[in-house]
Amino acid sequence: MNIIDAYLSDNFILEQDFLSGNACSLDELVIWQKNKIFPLPSYITENIYSVISFFGEHNINKSNKWYAKGLCDWVNLVREYSYDHNKLKNLFFYRYENKIKELQQLGIYDNETDYSQVMEEAWNHFLDGTYGVCTKDNSPEQIAVKGVAIRVIDRITEKQLRKSIPESDMNTLITSVNLLDEVSSMFAPHERERSSRKRCIELVRSKYLI
Repeated sequence: MNIIDAYLSDNFILEQDFLSGNACSLDELVIWQKNKIFPLPSYITENIYSVISFFGEHNINKSNKWYAKGLCDWVNLVREYSYDHNKLKNLFFYRYENKIKELQQLGIYDNETDYSQVMEEAWNHFLDGTYGVCTKDNSPEQIAVKGVAIRVIDRITEKQLRKSIPESDMNTLITSVNLLDEVSSMFAPHERERSSRKRCIELVRSKYLI
């Protein structure tokens, strides 16, 4: 098993295992995705291998779809909310907004952000599988923390262009980086150098927080 397959196996669940573990058929899942009430897979791997015998060579293409493990909870919500798109979207917004309010109590906020637009974009990225890649459990709460923390980090550090951080901003920066660390995935090996974890956690800590 290569390092990417090992990462996916440790942190995600194959579609067939996801379906059997949640008593869901593939047809159901496809309908949920078409109706925009359930995310697409975060990763798709394509494996091509050859079978060689006396009769010659035959190529086989095997595709695997990988889902965030945290989505098992969303399956229950899809059923609880009767497969209703608007109810599920409003639930996502409600949970996202509540987490924003919690962060504000910690002093982690961005007054310049239009959160109605941000939540709409977050919902769409949730559905296309993006947040399964970059958060640990793909929940609305972790998605909210990730978005706010990155905006605060980028504002304070001017996207890591500042030479130093004023003492008055240091506690906010430390808290934001730690919060982001708590919710961010490790990212697949081939993605890490270009990831938000690398830019907003590792580089910020090495440059400003040593």
